[in-house]
Amino acid sequence: MKTERKTYRLYKGLAVFVFIFTAINFYAFLYMSRECLRHLSINDYNDLWVLSAEETNFYNYFYAAIAIIMAMGSASRFLVDRPSFLDGSIRKRTTTLNDSRVLNWVFIMWMTKLGTLFGLFFVATLSYYELSLYAEYKYLFILFVIVLYLQQWTSYRKLFTQTTTRLFIPVTILFVALTYLLGSINFVDYDKVNQKMLSKNPYYLLEISKPEANYFEYSHRIYSKTYSRSRELYLGIPRLGKQQVPQLLFENGEKINFHSMDSIVILWKSRYSHLRHRSFLFQLNVDKKVNMGVVNRLKEEIIRSGVNKIGYAVVPENTTGQQQLRFKETLIPTTIYDYKVLDSFAPNRWKDLEKYTVSHNSINPILADKEMDISRFEERIESIVAIDSNYVFLLDYSDSLEYGKFIELYSTIYGIIWSKREEYSEITYDKEYRWNDRDIQAKIRKRFPLNIRDIEYQKR
Repeated sequence: MKTERKTYRLYKGLAVFVFIFTAINFYAFLYMSRECLRHLSINDYNDLWVLSAEETNFYNYFYAAIAIIMAMGSASRFLVDRPSFLDGSIRKRTTTLNDSRVLNWVFIMWMTKLGTLFGLFFVATLSYYELSLYAEYKYLFILFVIVLYLQQWTSYRKLFTQTTTRLFIPVTILFVALTYLLGSINFVDYDKVNQKMLSKNPYYLLEISKPEANYFEYSHRIYSKTYSRSRELYLGIPRLGKQQVPQLLFENGEKINFHSMDSIVILWKSRYSHLRHRSFLFQLNVDKKVNMGVVNRLKEEIIRSGVNKIGYAVVPENTTGQQQLRFKETLIPTTIYDYKVLDSFAPNRWKDLEKYTVSHNSINPILADKEMDISRFEERIESIVAIDSNYVFLLDYSDSLEYGKFIELYSTIYGIIWSKREEYSEITYDKEYRWNDRDIQAKIRKRFPLNIRDIEYQKR
């Protein structure tokens, strides 16, 4: 009898060990699965799925609760497998075993498979910029825990009929305390990991709210910084510190000044020394509140470096806040020139064209000295472009004009001309513009030329 009691105490001690070991391992598994998904979110732009302190704690406690429930099931199964020390029939033990296994293990398998699939999709589509699972579904996570805990308690009642009713409240309090204790364990230093990645991310170093546009193209960026023909420049006010002067950053958060373009382009082009006729493009990620005097100074330095193609980075209309970070490669491409050199070779290239001066008073666009709202402005531009190809739009503005207002003018005109090209191609050739051959595309471009001249930049 004494031997049986000692053996039973040993089994209870081992059951406690099984409980602790299972709880810690399941918690570590769920915790590190989330961190693996966060790691997969890191891309060429040093983006990272960042969780707030509140979200991190909530997920930790959820994982801890699930881990403890699984540990309770493992411990009970360990005891059930020794029937000589328990009161009950084989049928009761089998029922208890099946109840605990089926629901708990089916849930953990479902959560792992579906969670992994959804997590990969969630990260791949950058949905974490627009959707917070914590904000939208936190009560569903809590409901999962309550249902699984009550089911586990039902299994315990079949084993310990005499004691479970009066122990429900104390054990529940202990469950909550253990959940809090286990959920307080962090295997990863979040601040260190986040700081390491975000210290290279210009969107977290600078205030960059890109302007919205109804027209844009996707840049054909090659995801290799060594051989990409498109490079990034970022211009905005630093988030940290009291500096209110726009700061210029290169890729990986590298601080540069306006006169560094030459060295960047020389190194960049040296990687293409064995290739010919390569077109290089700087993508300008500029905060919409930066004034055009600063932007034009940047464009001037880009021209001096030997690059004459740029892209004004924009986002689709009605895209604000964190949602903007999904759109890294939407831009309006254009070519900038050294107008002094160009005018010396073709001084009369605009002579016979109908000139339309376009400006902005920071509230509404102005066309030919007439202020109008944006809808009326679009209608007027469309009517001009539709008549014939004998037009040129002259963008005239002050250095103090905000970059966002400039893009409003530029993208509206640019987008209308492109829309007319597409419309003309569909009607005349029954296909999209891009599917026509080069000769037909040239005819369409001649009919709807992109005659937009930035005369304020020309004055510099």
